[in-house]
Amino acid sequence: MGTLTRYPHLPPDQVDALLEQCVRALDDLSRGLGAAGSRLLAGHGPQQWPVEWHLPWWLAANLGLAEADWRLLTLCNLLGLGYVRMVDRWAENAGAAAVSAGEALLAGACHELALARLTRLFPAAPDFWQHRHAAMSHWMRSLVEDDPA
Repeated sequence: MGTLTRYPHLPPDQVDALLEQCVRALDDLSRGLGAAGSRLLAGHGPQQWPVEWHLPWWLAANLGLAEADWRLLTLCNLLGLGYVRMVDRWAENAGAAAVSAGEALLAGACHELALARLTRLFPAAPDFWQHRHAAMSHWMRSLVEDDPA
C-alpha cells in the first residue's frame, strides 16, 4: 500500500460493510442486541469519529497489515466505541435515571465482542483470555435468556 500522506477516508460501501459486521456480531448473541447496536453505531459515523474508523486502515497501509487484520481491528474499535460512548453517557447523566438492563446488556456485549475479536489477532494469547471469553459469553447468554443459573 505504501506510506500515506493524507488522512484516509473509507468509501461508503466499506463503512456500511463494517457496520453490518458489528450488527451481525451482536445479532449472533441476540436479535434485539443487533437492532440496538445498529441504532447505537449509526450515531457514531466516520466523520464524527475518524480515528476509531480509520486508524486500522492507516496502520495497514503503513505497516503492511493484511486486509482481514485491519478490518478486524476496525470492528474492535467500533464495538469498543459503542461501549465507551454508553458508559460516558451514563457518567454524564449520573443520578438522572437508572441504566436499563437492555442498555447494560448492549454495553457489555459490545465490550465482550470487541475483546473476543481482538484476541484473534494474537494467536499466542494466554489461556486466561480463552477462559475469560467462555465465561463471559456464557454469562451474557444467560442474561439474554433470563436464566439466572
